[in-house]
Amino acid sequence: MIQQCVRLVLLCKGHSALSAQITISPKTAPLPIPLLSCCLHSTQINDIVSKILRPLTTQEVDHHCRRTIDHYQRFASAFRTGTADHDVKQNIESLIKHIRGRAPFRILDLGCGPGRDLAAFIDLGHQPVGLDGCEAFVHMANQLTGCPVWHQSFDCLELPTGSFDGIFANASLFHVPSQILDRVLRQLNRCLKFDGVLFASNPRG
Repeated sequence: MIQQCVRLVLLCKGHSALSAQITISPKTAPLPIPLLSCCLHSTQINDIVSKILRPLTTQEVDHHCRRTIDHYQRFASAFRTGTADHDVKQNIESLIKHIRGRAPFRILDLGCGPGRDLAAFIDLGHQPVGLDGCEAFVHMANQLTGCPVWHQSFDCLELPTGSFDGIFANASLFHVPSQILDRVLRQLNRCLKFDGVLFASNPRG
């Protein structure tokens, strides 16, 4: 017999298997985190929680990263059109004002997408380098700006040591599975110059 309706707040991502059992309630739209509701046996709840809390396998991490890249590759043109007018001036200014030293600064745009923010850094007189796992974005960003754009996935980063004054991770690190986030952050730290700055901003949710 199914017990009373249970409400769960889940902070993890990448568990598509849950979608068959849990649906997002429209009433929860104003909340900063999605509130998921369903009717479940207590044993089902325990099973779901154990799946969420267990570490991802290497294969699952790889699958998550490939799936994310494939999605952006498929919708690259639509993404470029839909985000072309997004104003992230405040985020860019926040990074620049915290970097010590004399401009121009060498900036790594981590997850640069089609190159909108690379162009903004160039307009400000800085020396940006883009990085993205989506091949279509790499070509778009390079054609738009003419600056170097590296084709690398976040789970397979190869970054030069001590090369950047700042890293601009605008709406990108939330794509990194928590299983490898510590490793990725350490890699980013190594590629910063002494006293370099990492700016990270993520969508609410």
